[in-house]
Amino acid sequence: MKNEWKNKWIAAGIAAVAMAVVISGVFLFLRSGRQMSVKDAYYIQDGEMVSSEGRWRLTFDKNKGTTLKGHGVRKNLTDDGTVIYYKLENKVLLPQTDCLQFAAEDKIYRLEYFSTVELVEGGGYRIKDGSTSVVVPGGIIYDGKDTYLFLEPVKLTVDGEVTDLPALSMIHATYGNAIEIYPYGYEPSEVALYTDSDVKVTFSEGRTLMPLTDRVLLENQGWQLMCTSYQMLPRINTWED
Repeated sequence: MKNEWKNKWIAAGIAAVAMAVVISGVFLFLRSGRQMSVKDAYYIQDGEMVSSEGRWRLTFDKNKGTTLKGHGVRKNLTDDGTVIYYKLENKVLLPQTDCLQFAAEDKIYRLEYFSTVELVEGGGYRIKDGSTSVVVPGGIIYDGKDTYLFLEPVKLTVDGEVTDLPALSMIHATYGNAIEIYPYGYEPSEVALYTDSDVKVTFSEGRTLMPLTDRVLLENQGWQLMCTSYQMLPRINTWED
């Protein structure tokens, strides 16, 4: 009888240890899902390019958003719409949750934090969000505030001055303040804006984005607002051509 109880206690102990290992593994998995590191990267701030010196670590917290740390840099990436570019690839990392909206259609999707967008050889843009990977023909990635990333070439007009922006270019426009302009692959710049400034982005299919009022003008003279609330939007895994 003693040996029988002893064997039961040993079995229970082994099961408890195994369960602890599983729980620990799940905990570590969740933690790793909320962290990632990048190297050979940069972001645009105040019209200047800030490059990584070594490796940057990004950590997501549901209350604080995403924080970047590395080599003397500590920056919260959630409030200002920062986009991280890879130096050696035509690829962008989205540190915060954004939306993908199409200028030519009414499709809108939610992209979770740490999603990436990469220019595909032959055309299109590969979006990876978690385990989902889809190729889309173009669109606008918007942070819900002031930052726009363009997945197609566009024309930017600021108070009559026209600039051709290649795909993966970014603007950060604040009404009555300034607009940061990053033509992908070229030097970034910052232009002062006034309360009566006119800023628009024109797409090849005819629609026009008004970034200071977050509206897309339609061909029928109507308009639609850019999406600023993502929680009810479908994820990109529901994408259909």
